Amino acid sequence: MVLTTIIPTEKITVNQAILGYTKWAAEIGGLHENGELSQGKKADFVILSDDVFEIPKESLKNVYVTETWVNGEKVCGN
Repeated sequence: MVLTTIIPTEKITVNQAILGYTKWAAEIGGLHENGELSQGKKADFVILSDDVFEIPKESLKNVYVTETWVNGEKVCGN
């Protein structure tokens, strides 16, 4: 599969994509105790198979979730 940019001015960075699925989504949904890992917030997060900030963009489609944590407890994964 070849990925092409249809409208170059509408591209987002990996960081913007991560924020869109985490902090920004929580803020829009009124879930102020979620969205980022910091003291006093709920520890809901996933561990990914690769560091999405370090791998080539072409490899992002191969990244998968290895662990899921909810309220600081592992609920799925190795």
